[in-house]
Amino acid sequence: MERSLIKKELDTTEWSLVNEKSGEVRKAKGKLTESYPKKCGQVHSKTYLYLDIDRLKILHSYGVSQVELGFLQLISTNLMSFHNICLDDQGKAHTPDTIAAWTGESRQNAKIKLDSLVEKNILAFVTYPDLKQFKKVYAVNPHILRKGKDQSEFLFIIFKDFAKKDNPKLGSIEGAFI
Repeated sequence: MERSLIKKELDTTEWSLVNEKSGEVRKAKGKLTESYPKKCGQVHSKTYLYLDIDRLKILHSYGVSQVELGFLQLISTNLMSFHNICLDDQGKAHTPDTIAAWTGESRQNAKIKLDSLVEKNILAFVTYPDLKQFKKVYAVNPHILRKGKDQSEFLFIIFKDFAKKDNPKLGSIEGAFI
């Protein structure tokens, strides 16, 4: 665990340097900075997922169930950076069959949930023009959940942003759902 430091500038008109062995005192020139560790730690990870809680609340208020939101988080644990594609543990694109096997439910139930998330503009079942190794894949709306900061332009073509009507910076919920 890496620790952060608190740094505090000291006024050199009030502070001096003292040699612990000889007791010699010197006037400080330039800047004096005191530093000590914060009483906290930092976690570093390359696998962070960014989840927009405000948009999750909006989705829930527009009828997206908590079961669907939980399902979204579950199938997104191995998102492909930049493209936001749902992958299994082996790095292959998820299918209704792999999701059903992984979640322990029937293929039909998994497909119903996937179709509902696609219909609500939370997932898209698409073919990426620049990823020939995949046929059709499930991609997650980066306005809700994403891995990394940089995202493919293609995601912004297929997904609309949405937010509360009273926040003009974020757009409007109108038209976000089919």
